[in-house]
Amino acid sequence: MIENTFGMNIIPDNDSERLLALKRYRIMDSPSEASFDNIARLCTQIFNVPISLISLVDAERVFFKANAGMGKAKEANRGKSLCALAVLNPEPTIFEDALKEPCLIANPNVAGDFGLRFYAGAPLITHDGFLIGTLCIIDQQPRTFSKQEEIILKGLASAVMDQLELRLSALEEIGKQQVINDELMQHREEMQSINEELTVINEELNESREHLQLLNGNLKKSEHRFRELIEQAPVAISIYSGPELIIEQANAFMLNMLGRTAEIIGKPILTARPELIAHPYLKVIRNVLESGKDHIGLGVEAPVLDQGIVKEKYFDVTYKALKDELGNVTGVIVVGTDVSEKIASRLRETEMNEELAVINEELTASNEDLISSQDYLIEVNGHLNRSESRFRGILQQATAGIMVCNGREMIIESVNDTMLGIISKPADIVQKRFADAIPELEGQPFLKLLDDVYTTGITHVFNETKAIVNRNGQLVEGYFNITYQAIKDDKEVITGILIVATDVTRQVDSKKEVQKAEDMLRFSVEAAKIGTFVINQTTRVMVASPRLKEIFGYYPEEEMPYDAAVVQISE
Repeated sequence: MIENTFGMNIIPDNDSERLLALKRYRIMDSPSEASFDNIARLCTQIFNVPISLISLVDAERVFFKANAGMGKAKEANRGKSLCALAVLNPEPTIFEDALKEPCLIANPNVAGDFGLRFYAGAPLITHDGFLIGTLCIIDQQPRTFSKQEEIILKGLASAVMDQLELRLSALEEIGKQQVINDELMQHREEMQSINEELTVINEELNESREHLQLLNGNLKKSEHRFRELIEQAPVAISIYSGPELIIEQANAFMLNMLGRTAEIIGKPILTARPELIAHPYLKVIRNVLESGKDHIGLGVEAPVLDQGIVKEKYFDVTYKALKDELGNVTGVIVVGTDVSEKIASRLRETEMNEELAVINEELTASNEDLISSQDYLIEVNGHLNRSESRFRGILQQATAGIMVCNGREMIIESVNDTMLGIISKPADIVQKRFADAIPELEGQPFLKLLDDVYTTGITHVFNETKAIVNRNGQLVEGYFNITYQAIKDDKEVITGILIVATDVTRQVDSKKEVQKAEDMLRFSVEAAKIGTFVINQTTRVMVASPRLKEIFGYYPEEEMPYDAAVVQISE
């Protein structure tokens, strides 16, 4: 129940709709997250205050998503928290000396032991105009708050709102990805009755965004602090100003993402990036500049330079209008993240599903023995020779045993059915250490080779290698083609090992049988003392065995010419 201590109405007319907008973000009572905690700590350093909160105002309480300086406090009663006042006004709510404010005289945070004297809170405004919370700073000493500091606080509140929007987008994307995963699993189960060799497609969700780093709290001028914040931010940021969209600032992340150098700063956008002429990306920036309305674009296609070549890539982009003290739009700030790999992954998944469906139809029509992995490999490899190398790699995963292990401990993250069949293990080995899951490999070279690949990043391939494996509770000898390949993140740091294996025991046993037959034939010929020879049909050069030379009266070290052999043969 709300204990209103302000002596005024603190419930806006649209509170029901506002609460629905808050619920949409799925943020209440969520655990702390570094992206929000970093912004709260950053505020304490920028404004030199002991306390900064990111609060979300619910029906009867205020939830602290981030808390820098307030101990372990997680929430407060809506009727006692000053943040309840900050969501009544789209402009920042500022109390430079709380003891001089009539509405705060009875507030326990002001009149009580806590001794709140200064409060400044900028509302968190959703894209559809609802005030769902605040980014606020608090001090126990009265202080003045300049207009420039107010602008910076509003900008940081907008950054918090951007993080909320990106977080919601990530949650929705995760939901979509989960639906896709469920559909893929269902599709795989349906196809598995026809072809048990199809592989479970493992998807890895990219971590969303890097967060703002701590900036120097001793910067003297607010404008300089703001510029340093942009330059040191670990995300791509650029500022465009004026009708010609002059590139006022672009940090290193943005320059790297665009494939440019700092020489573009100070130039109009079309002079610095002529590839944007007539491109929709430019129209979006102009619309934000003209309308003053912010815009969020997910998976936006835009041209950039990559090693001097213009290429289309995909980005998640936030466009925010920059306004002066009178509310006039003076420029646009753009925050971008390269998601090309994520988009490409989706396209690869679609292509792979289409190709797998075609292959399944071809295999069904051909009425071949789907159980035979050797026949399947021959057919798939023939198809792969006509396909692009990228697709060959994906298709090979559908026909060979595959296992992904994470960390130096080699924790098994995922394993397909083919690999489980090769090592004769159940699916519950996932999340176990590789060495614990397959104890029979102890004393064999494979565990050390895995560690070497993890250390050096050098791929290890060995064919028809012998291994002792467990088959139905018994240790037996088998032969395998095996590849160990390091898995790296976007910073080239090794995070795990991809293991690809094919059981070639039958092929090796066949080779041994052929060799054995040849040895037996050779032994039989020698035992029967039969003379043999080989004649080259082109050169007519003859090579005779020692026994044949003996039969025809030649010494073993003598050469027996073809004509001499013919003379010895009677008609």
